[in-house]
Amino acid sequence: MNKGRVSTQFLLCLLMMLLLISGCTNTSDDFIVASSAPNTYSISGAVSGTTGVTINLTGASTASVTTNSSGAFTITGLASGEYTITPVKTGYKFTPSSAAVTVSGGDVTVPDFTATADSSSRYSISGTVSGDVKYQVLVTLSGDGSATTKTDKNGNYTLSNLVAGSYTVTPSLSGYTFSPSSLSPTISTANITGQNFTATAVPVLYDQADLEGIWNINILRKGTARQEWERFRISVDSGGVASCIYHDSSTKVLTSQGTLPAALATGVYSFSVINETMPEGTVIVQINGEKISGTYSSATHQITSCTRGYGGTTEAAHDAGDVVSYYSPTGETTCPSPFTLTFTMAAGVITPSGATAADLGISHMTMTSSKNFIAGTGTRSTDSSYQLAVMQKEVTGTVYTNSDVYNKNFVYHQLQVGKINQWERATGQTDSGGAIRLTSLTTPFGSAADMPKSLGVTFVLSTDTGRVDMSGTVYASFQGFLSDDKKTIVGTYTDNIENYSEVDDGQNDYHLIIFQMDDQTYIADALPGTYVSHFLGIGSQYGGGYFTTTVAGGGGMTFSDFYTSNGSFTIPATTSGSIGASGVVTISGIPSYHGQMSYDGKFIVGTKTLSSGIYALQIDTK
Repeated sequence: MNKGRVSTQFLLCLLMMLLLISGCTNTSDDFIVASSAPNTYSISGAVSGTTGVTINLTGASTASVTTNSSGAFTITGLASGEYTITPVKTGYKFTPSSAAVTVSGGDVTVPDFTATADSSSRYSISGTVSGDVKYQVLVTLSGDGSATTKTDKNGNYTLSNLVAGSYTVTPSLSGYTFSPSSLSPTISTANITGQNFTATAVPVLYDQADLEGIWNINILRKGTARQEWERFRISVDSGGVASCIYHDSSTKVLTSQGTLPAALATGVYSFSVINETMPEGTVIVQINGEKISGTYSSATHQITSCTRGYGGTTEAAHDAGDVVSYYSPTGETTCPSPFTLTFTMAAGVITPSGATAADLGISHMTMTSSKNFIAGTGTRSTDSSYQLAVMQKEVTGTVYTNSDVYNKNFVYHQLQVGKINQWERATGQTDSGGAIRLTSLTTPFGSAADMPKSLGVTFVLSTDTGRVDMSGTVYASFQGFLSDDKKTIVGTYTDNIENYSEVDDGQNDYHLIIFQMDDQTYIADALPGTYVSHFLGIGSQYGGGYFTTTVAGGGGMTFSDFYTSNGSFTIPATTSGSIGASGVVTISGIPSYHGQMSYDGKFIVGTKTLSSGIYALQIDTK
């Protein structure tokens, strides 16, 4: 197959392979969302004490509506973002005089406003927040009136519609301190300006106890002899010692099932097995070095309609008593025993140790400052394979509902290893039932031309645990976890694009995929900071590595502390990066790079081509 020439038919199959479609023949396009426009939401509320109040919206967008005869109002068509609601009517003052509102993937109802007749003059208090943060700082007014608002992208804020009186203005944002901590302006007969604050970031302090809790791990592995995914659910105690709750792997387990009652000559297409426990139907067995596919009947203990020398193995004669082994199609779901894995924290860098750590091959990991997301890489010495791992923490008290994955816009990046080795990125949406629709899809070999496209698969969320599965049977192997902020799904799965019936015979592709819900507006200040970047490169060469990325205020990027398992991989040259309003990160001089900032601004997931024929997935923790 010439992957450099992406035909429409091949792209359709790619869509099915990589976003879990049930078949190339699905051409329906009955997705509820009729266009590729972003999902929008509403802000609603009520004003008591009068009617006909003008409700002004500022922030991520502007609008103005009027309350109805009951005092109610609704502002529709809003993207996720930060807003301020301000009620206005001549001859009235309002409590609060304004309200800061965050729209985050759903409709919002604000607390009621109370109107009181007051014909006195109206004034405002304004100022600027500068320093380590400017945007989305909450500014709270108290005293002779109450209000809240948030700073804009330049750090400016205004509290309006205020009567004369004494007030206190207090800025706040998690992870920052402010100087002064508050100001106390008095309004007499004019607006008050220059109420300014300086923000200072609070250094993030990491502790061993940050690792304590339940974690979901997804690993993608690439080596000469071994390529697969693994996933775990583990519990880590306060000392960093992990215990295994659940384990799954794409590696199929050979389990001895029985023996041949009589010699099996070459060219024989049916035979019997004794002491077997194979399931009915299609099976793949191995005798010595030969794989044989066929149909098993428990009534006759026979495997019939055999294909000898299956999967490129050599057809051979076998003696009576030879062991017949069966390839379990479900993977290894029991936890490894013994399970010896300990995590040691040092300033955000995590070092796994123990026999299980050595078997997993993960040696260097870093935690985001939010302390609920970890990425890492390493080399497994036993088979010289290379790994990329992601850990997500289960945060106590998180409540999941189906609306967390319904009616969402998303971006995904993924890496696949196996028969086809490449990165892929796409944008899409889910409908009111979680069904997935793509609006764009790109691989190293081109972009799909038949977008938008309904895909016929659905997110299935466990509201008890945050686990995410996909509907259908072809991709029953998919399993992911939805983060506590409901914005990131990390998952793994297996497929076989060329023959779905052979998905369990080892001729497969293995995927690590990360979905990010992208329904907010980002500003340029979201990009600067220090990141540790982990990557896995595959294709004509393969290997992993990590390095430090420092992004200055103007977007300038410098790289340091580069480590790689492949000497031909080199540290990027000094360059610059930028972030768009949708959170897409681009890097000057690396046209293949496409990244997506996380909703909380603490990590970036991206894909890029390292050089011709070498494709990488990169995760940057901040």
